[in-house]
Amino acid sequence: MKYRQTCTNEILVQLEGGDMLLQSFDDFLHGKDYLDACRRGDIGPYDTVVMFSIDGAQLYCSKALDCWIYIWVILNLNPNIRYTKIYVIPGGSVPGPNNLQHPESFLFPGFHHISAVQKEAINIGDAISWAGTADGPGSVHFTGLAGHHGAFPCRIFCGLKGRHKPGGSHYYPALLKPFHYDMEDCDHEDVNISNITGLHEEDYQQKLKYLMHSPGPTNYKTRRRLSGISRPSLISGLSPWRRLTITSTVAGDSMHVPTLNLGPLLIQLWWGKFQ
Repeated sequence: MKYRQTCTNEILVQLEGGDMLLQSFDDFLHGKDYLDACRRGDIGPYDTVVMFSIDGAQLYCSKALDCWIYIWVILNLNPNIRYTKIYVIPGGSVPGPNNLQHPESFLFPGFHHISAVQKEAINIGDAISWAGTADGPGSVHFTGLAGHHGAFPCRIFCGLKGRHKPGGSHYYPALLKPFHYDMEDCDHEDVNISNITGLHEEDYQQKLKYLMHSPGPTNYKTRRRLSGISRPSLISGLSPWRRLTITSTVAGDSMHVPTLNLGPLLIQLWWGKFQ
């Protein structure tokens, strides 16, 4: 459990010594948000930093039976043992066969426990909820965002607006505007990826307020599309000094796109069977 604080001290000493470039970047400890929180005193030497993760699984190959499992990962531990079975804490499971409709009702007990630990003065220190991980469809269950089919499909709320096919409603994060493309509400010009800087917490709160003041169901659907938010996040119930901002708490996904998504598509392309 001393791994986090030992490494943090070494990193801060290196930065304070005038070396503005870290020699390595191989753990969350090297992240700017984390180091800034340590400097402010939001994260103390005896605090426990945890990561939330949720994913769905289909139990049978030929039968639609989904279940959902969420876990807590203790980030104070060395990465060599952090993700081993003995140290990963099961948070809960949600049986199928249907998809989640009200995920907060299942996730609430776990987040309520984290919130209680943050508010009570106990000897083990505070529990810091640092990040939430999931794939695109799973992340909406705790972020409250509209999802990867929405007009703003980015899982980390970067502000990139998507485009949909003629007559379709599924938005795609296409940076370049297709030729002869004239779709209302998404015919914006090419987007330079270097100009995508992400949205700040103030932007999120402003859009959330805009959504929450919807006068009716029809207006709500319109505002959900324009804001990229479907409901308040369960994470917002945690102490703001004991978590990342809503726009920073969702970790990126470097597994699905390069391995599970692009791989099969490239093979079909190379074989000349891409549809």
